Amino acid sequence: MNQDLTFEFPFKIPFFKNKMVFISCSYSHAIAVSDKGVAYGWGSNEYYQLGLGYHCKYNYIPSKIQGALETKRIVMSTCSNKFSGLLTDKGEIWTFGTSDSGALGHE
Repeated sequence: MNQDLTFEFPFKIPFFKNKMVFISCSYSHAIAVSDKGVAYGWGSNEYYQLGLGYHCKYNYIPSKIQGALETKRIVMSTCSNKFSGLLTDKGEIWTFGTSDSGALGHE
């Protein structure tokens, strides 16, 4: 599949069944958050920035971000080229991906 497709007009992503309330994007990946507090990531995962727990160059279908976040209610996401962050309803910040300069806030 070609990862450099260009679309001149917007189109609805047919994957989502729940109401989505927030989306963040970088040049190469995106994360959307549902009204139920579940986060989904798609696009480049070269630096583990989708938080999927495994490496793949591209993830073309939005996938639920699981692991330790399964019991958390996500309210907001942010994306950078090599990392991402999620904010929970309890004010917790969760980061994942690659940090060359300490941007993830942990070692």
